[in-house]
Amino acid sequence: MEEKPILPAIERLEEEVKPGETVGLEPILIPYEIDEWWSAYDERFRELNLNNPCRQSFNYEEFTEAMQDDTVLKFVYRKEGEIVSMCLFGTDLRVFPWISQEYYEAKYPEAFANDNFLYFMAILTKKGNYERSYASELIKYMVKYWKDRDSQDTVVSFDCSEGNNQFLPKLVAGAINNSGVGSVELEHQGSQHYYAGKMEF
Repeated sequence: MEEKPILPAIERLEEEVKPGETVGLEPILIPYEIDEWWSAYDERFRELNLNNPCRQSFNYEEFTEAMQDDTVLKFVYRKEGEIVSMCLFGTDLRVFPWISQEYYEAKYPEAFANDNFLYFMAILTKKGNYERSYASELIKYMVKYWKDRDSQDTVVSFDCSEGNNQFLPKLVAGAINNSGVGSVELEHQGSQHYYAGKMEF
């Protein structure tokens, strides 16, 4: 059987937030934007990767492929045409080599059957633009987009390190629940433990 992407190819969708500012959904980024945002992405996850035995992010090749993959939804905030913040969601778990698609497909069959499974990847904001909560605008736009699709069985999921587990679930759920558009109640799915020891002879 021929495999198909979770979502069909999408067109660029955007709406004006303020004069000169837009928020929207973009299927792919152009090469110079990919290289620019790889630096922000890598910097965001570098310390997490140094402090965890499980890889927390894409490498450069995987990130580049994801930014050119229309099954990775890029909710993008632009000022005067330049990206200042973006929120990334995957809709095809085959993009994430560390995630078991079989697990989630068995647990949420309706969401998979109706192409309504989202895997939260990251929220990135360009340096010098932290004074505004672009993330909340992007999350609100994402929830509205899925609501407009009449996707009642949509599931949002993500993974995080032990250190981030104290605040990231609350942050993601809070952003969705405060959007004024939708709500979510997250359930913990499981944990992975890593062991190592120096052998002595």
